[in-house]
Amino acid sequence: MKQLPTIGDSNWGIPLNSYITQTTDNANGGTFNSFTNFADRPTNLTADDKGKTYLNNRTGNFHTWIGTAWVVKHTGGFINVQDIGKAGYNDNADDSAVVQAAINTAQIDDVHRKLFFPNGLYFFEVEVKGQPGIVITGESTGSTQMAAINPDGYVFTFHANGQHYLENLSINGRKSYDPNLAFNTNGVKCIPKSDSPQNAGYNPVNMSRVTIRGCGVALYKEATLFGRFDNCTFGGDIGIFSKGSTQPAANNNYSGFDYFTHCFFNGNKVAVYYNNVNHTDENQTKFENCWWEGTKGISVLAICTGVTLASLKFAHCWFESNAQNYGQTVNIDGKDYIIREFIFDNSKGVIEHGNLPHGIVLKNRSYLKLDYVQGSEAGNVFDKIEYDASSYLDCYNISEVPSGGYGGVINFMTDFAMRGNLNGNGGENNATNLWKTKNNRSIITRKYKNVAPWGSCASILGVDNGPFTSRNCVPSIISDDGLYNNKCLEVIFPSVNATYCPILQNVDYSKRYIVISLSIKVPNATRANPVRLLIGSGNGVALIDDNWHSYVGVYGDSLGEGALSIKSYNPSSTTILFSKVQIVQFDYYQDATDYAKSDFYALPNVDPISWHDSAFPTTGTYVKGDVIYNTSPTPGGYMGWTCITAGTPGTWKGFGLIEA
Repeated sequence: MKQLPTIGDSNWGIPLNSYITQTTDNANGGTFNSFTNFADRPTNLTADDKGKTYLNNRTGNFHTWIGTAWVVKHTGGFINVQDIGKAGYNDNADDSAVVQAAINTAQIDDVHRKLFFPNGLYFFEVEVKGQPGIVITGESTGSTQMAAINPDGYVFTFHANGQHYLENLSINGRKSYDPNLAFNTNGVKCIPKSDSPQNAGYNPVNMSRVTIRGCGVALYKEATLFGRFDNCTFGGDIGIFSKGSTQPAANNNYSGFDYFTHCFFNGNKVAVYYNNVNHTDENQTKFENCWWEGTKGISVLAICTGVTLASLKFAHCWFESNAQNYGQTVNIDGKDYIIREFIFDNSKGVIEHGNLPHGIVLKNRSYLKLDYVQGSEAGNVFDKIEYDASSYLDCYNISEVPSGGYGGVINFMTDFAMRGNLNGNGGENNATNLWKTKNNRSIITRKYKNVAPWGSCASILGVDNGPFTSRNCVPSIISDDGLYNNKCLEVIFPSVNATYCPILQNVDYSKRYIVISLSIKVPNATRANPVRLLIGSGNGVALIDDNWHSYVGVYGDSLGEGALSIKSYNPSSTTILFSKVQIVQFDYYQDATDYAKSDFYALPNVDPISWHDSAFPTTGTYVKGDVIYNTSPTPGGYMGWTCITAGTPGTWKGFGLIEA
């Protein structure tokens, strides 16, 4: 090839651009700036040509001969994959060899380590191994398109411990281009190096402005940590599949510590799947300003992600039109799950400053905190929250009616209650929370004083001068319904629209905190004419069917009588049934919340109870009609004892003489 002049040579008077049009002096010749592929560069140069021979190609990269090989000096700032060979021409050709060679070239480059994909359609499957980290970037997200080739293949597989970046491109499933294919392909895969154990510095990949659609799995992560994903779209059957390895927990090969911001999950069967398998290490993954929309199945499925810290955090996230196949099953990782939007199994998480998912399941020591969470556009999602006795739902702050014109919450069903500040009242003294709870507070006790004497319906005492008659309602005790002794209090509301009746009226506040639990049923309520159980200043929960619904709440003593009330929107008279009502007071907040979460039902002092013991009591206060069944019967003794005169301890007589 023509050699450029040396310093001091008189040939420098000739314009440099005259050399650009000259041809090389070897058999591999051609115009200086015309080669398309690296293979077009001269190969018959020797060590004598070192530092004397240069090329500049159409992508702006500057090439120099170092005596044994060509080196790219990157006046364009990157390696263009199309410098390496023909690729991205939408001809269904396998571009894997060219792209892999380009990645290898970028990793040995000592300047920029950046690989550029011009707009086009590429079909390939490549691996990025070891260090150093490189940047892989497309010309534009919409027009730089890629797809894998083989069934279950991935476009990129990262197994390295360097900082790698993927940005500004689109990955699609192969079926997107050939709907007749019997298989689909995947997006990006991150796995540890086979010869390098996981360590604290391991980072699988950072992705920015990457759109993945129509894939079987958009992003697969196994035993990889510290991924960062910004402005990405995860479509396809599974959005994120993140799993710890099956190696022993001592190896700490779990997966997590990821950060997603401004990401979009759309149309997935399972949008986010985190499973640390036999590891329970903290996940510490955060989703911020992310959006789930149109998910047919599960939005978030978390298994073994840790239970001591906030392993999954959703901040300022929105869930819209998801769990569309609610109640059906979806299979992931070889197991079927009944579709709910959030499923936590031995996992912990927080949803803050967002909206409520369409269905929540917590099991096996799971925990979920709802902090400044709005209701859902799906309507009655509060009755789609379920969890077992080992799990905890922390309703710290919930807005009953979401913004944006969506409908309000209908019911809220959980098994246990915690303090919550509905409607933003804030503070323990103003705690105004109510939860729908299970219909069996099965442990009957008089250890705690129930200041609602009409609750058990043993008598109507306290009803006539209670909250109902003062509002022109007609109370009475009826049989053949109710959750305790098959009796309930029936209250007929007058035929006045929006009749309002505070349940806490005339309650004698003698302590700082109040626990209220009650069951309520409205036989003739409808969605058009509901009865609402009001909580503080909010819209409350609507009762719209002929079923018993039970609620429990903790209140501060400064709320007043309107904190818990009934409001009927029926223009005609409305019948409301109450059962197992209790109002119990406590000096300390922790005692109140513990009682609210218990199965205790405090009988009013006028109600007799029965229990088992080996003798009648000599201490304590009892009422007439209390019965004790003898646990140590003997010949000539009694089957039990009954209290015939109330007192401390009262007068007790035996019954059921046993033959000697």
